[in-house]
Amino acid sequence: CAALDDSTRAVECKPDYKVAHFNRAFVLYKLGSFDDALTSYSRAVDLDPKYAKAFNNRGLCYSQLHKFQEALQDLQVALQNEDAAYTIHNLANVFFRKSSWRTAEKYYTKTIKRHPRDCRLYNKRGICLYYLGEYELAAACFEKSCALSQGQFKDNNLNAAKLHLNAHNYRKAAQKVDDHVRAEPQSESHWFIDYTQAHTLASPGKEFDM
Repeated sequence: CAALDDSTRAVECKPDYKVAHFNRAFVLYKLGSFDDALTSYSRAVDLDPKYAKAFNNRGLCYSQLHKFQEALQDLQVALQNEDAAYTIHNLANVFFRKSSWRTAEKYYTKTIKRHPRDCRLYNKRGICLYYLGEYELAAACFEKSCALSQGQFKDNNLNAAKLHLNAHNYRKAAQKVDDHVRAEPQSESHWFIDYTQAHTLASPGKEFDM
């Protein structure tokens, strides 16, 4: 890889230049060599203990290696040295991977304040809220994600429908299933189970056991 060769030569020429180690680590990370990238990022933070971007990226290496506690420690150090939205987002993603739904939701909310039109953030926050049992809020996040994504996350309509069903908002559930069917007319048959359930429960005067 030419980029790796070039960055390695830069390190050999200037072994005490933190950016050279950072650049080599970045290339290694992109190549999927997370252990080697971690070593290079470690050299960069050794040279500059306040190098926020290096701590952030080393945290990503730890996360890829499923060393979540180390990842969180590095990301917190990065955030202390630079209040960057991408670090807050990375913290959210690590807590998400740990299934720490409440903390992940908190950091996704903070990131949304920085990037209020990023549909992916609402999607992830909605998943957290779903696992926390806050179905109406989760459905609202999925709906917002759908609106912002312009069809990129079509299944969010169905996710919102299921969450409205859980919250007993049957008319809203039926509406979201309709939106999904319009967006995905070739949906597999099991989606129409949700269609039938939502419309049946939304019918006026329907009696049912809960």
